[in-house]
Amino acid sequence: MLIFRFLLLIGFILCQEGKIIIKSLEKQLIKDSLRILYNDLNNYESYYELESFTYNPNASYYNIKNKSKSIDSLIVKIKSIKNKSIIDQIISPYLNLQINDDFNDIGMNVISRYYFFTEPPYHDLKLIDSSKVGLEIYLNSIFENYASAIIGLSENSNKWDLTGEFTVHIENYLNQAEFLDVYWRKTDSLSHLFKFDVLFPHPLGNKIGVNWKYNFESINKLYTRVENRYILKTFSNLFDNMELGYIKGETKPTSVGKNNNYVKNSFRGFLFTSAKDSRNNRFLPTKGSFFKNEIDIGLQNQSTFVQIINNLSMHRILKNKILLNVKYLFKGLFDSNGNIPKSLYHNYGGASTLRGFKENQFSSSSFQILTLEPGISINSTSQIRLFVDFASKTVDFFDKYQAGYGFGFYQSNKNSLIHIEYAMNNLSSNNAKIHFKFVSKF
Repeated sequence: MLIFRFLLLIGFILCQEGKIIIKSLEKQLIKDSLRILYNDLNNYESYYELESFTYNPNASYYNIKNKSKSIDSLIVKIKSIKNKSIIDQIISPYLNLQINDDFNDIGMNVISRYYFFTEPPYHDLKLIDSSKVGLEIYLNSIFENYASAIIGLSENSNKWDLTGEFTVHIENYLNQAEFLDVYWRKTDSLSHLFKFDVLFPHPLGNKIGVNWKYNFESINKLYTRVENRYILKTFSNLFDNMELGYIKGETKPTSVGKNNNYVKNSFRGFLFTSAKDSRNNRFLPTKGSFFKNEIDIGLQNQSTFVQIINNLSMHRILKNKILLNVKYLFKGLFDSNGNIPKSLYHNYGGASTLRGFKENQFSSSSFQILTLEPGISINSTSQIRLFVDFASKTVDFFDKYQAGYGFGFYQSNKNSLIHIEYAMNNLSSNNAKIHFKFVSKF
């Protein structure tokens, strides 16, 4: 009977010069016919409007109309996040949407805001009833706890020096989408670094996130440096991640440092950062980009300082399994009196900045590093890459530059991450470096 009724209804429907003609004036028959036509539209913005009708012959004439229609309901599924207040903040860009809005652009904006999203969200429009439209959203959040270690071996005058670093990283332990990062590094027998970093993107469901960073550094038994950063985080359509914070710290020379012209220095100021992250993997990306710009402005002793940090990386698949990574890092500290204490200089060199050199081998008020990494993807979890790092204290990279170069093997899977790099430099032919990094996920 249902099939017969469907065929009967179709028989009453005609299309003529762009108009829908229903050969009847019977109310229920017209209603059923329009329902069939509406389902065929597959467009929740369109509707049928009666244009005219005639008694002889009996027929109803309808035209298709379009109107801007809002999403009435959001159906949200987020893996690994159970806190409703956190979910409400994550999906806030989806509020007050129109059906014709670009959901994919909004989804990419959402995932770039948070460290635990790497995959584009899934969207699907659902007709809840005859008058309400719902948007189904599925977001795959991945929280990963891990501990990592880097061991460095440096050949120096036929001797191998051992350096290293250790990291513990914990995510979403309190079900607040937070993370805790503890970092320790030993660059040589005289220097070490300790960092503490904790982030709550939406504490107690609030829109504004909070971030505290603590840094303690002892350099060559010349001086110690202590720094605290108190940061508020929010989002914008332009930069995704924005930060505003307060900086306070000081450096203290040791007795040896005083004899080498290091002086006590205190500093305080404000910071502003903007960042955007579209990388497809936190540990071993093959596509996407990342940039972060930071400006610090404040007082150190009796003068004004400005610090600028630019961090950029781009990851591309050129052809088949051929990869290319391009990275750029700039750090510059400028003072109104032109008097920058050496204890505030930026140190660079080693596994995380300029490979092929000792950890923190160089020190300067400003420097820049350009990295080129062509490589090949062995499979979805493993890569082999060549690399060259160009570093310079001047605007021109190739004017008094340092270069580190070599090759490495990189593997990232569900349980671990392994980096093995062999690096040399352009200043010495017999000072090779081996950098080994292991990350255990739990």
